[in-house]
Order: sequence, then structure tokens, then C-alpha cells
Amino acid sequence: MPYEYRQFYIDGRWVDPIKPAPKFQVINPATEEMAGVISMASAADVDRPLRAARRRILEFLAHDGRRSGVRSLRKILAGYKSRYDEFANRHQR
Repeated sequence: MPYEYRQFYIDGRWVDPIKPAPKFQVINPATEEMAGVISMASAADVDRPLRAARRRILEFLAHDGRRSGVRSLRKILAGYKSRYDEFANRHQR
């Protein structure tokens, strides 16, 4: 069954594209059959995760000292690990 991912994962949540864009068919190279459909990102859609990343980096850099930086990295890793199943099973939606 082909998948359809029309949203982007930005700043901790799945969001719809700002500008509707043509769908893009993803081809499975092993079978040469359509595996699914994704949305193509517009320039506005690309700016959103860049702004989110910049904001997070500035927050990270605002912490004083190495210990707070290490704590921040551990929090990022814990957040990722806590949502691993969501990331790994996204294709089963």
C-alpha cells in the first residue's frame, strides 16, 4: 500500500505546507513501483525549520558554561529517544 506524507516535521510537530505544492511520487528502486507520495517544499516551507533550528541554537548558546551545554545535549537526546517509536513508525500511519 503506497504511503502519503503530505506534512513536514518542524520544531517538534507535524505541520501542513505553507504553500500547497505539487505532490511528488516516490519510486521504490528495487521494484520500480510507486512507493508513496510526498509534498514538495516551497521556499517558505524551507524557511520554517531553518528559523526553528536557529532559535534552538541561540537558546543553546545562551546557556553559560560547559555543564549547561552538556545538560542541554542530554535533554535533546532524551527527547529524541522518547519519540523514537514515533519517528521509526511514521511510515505506518
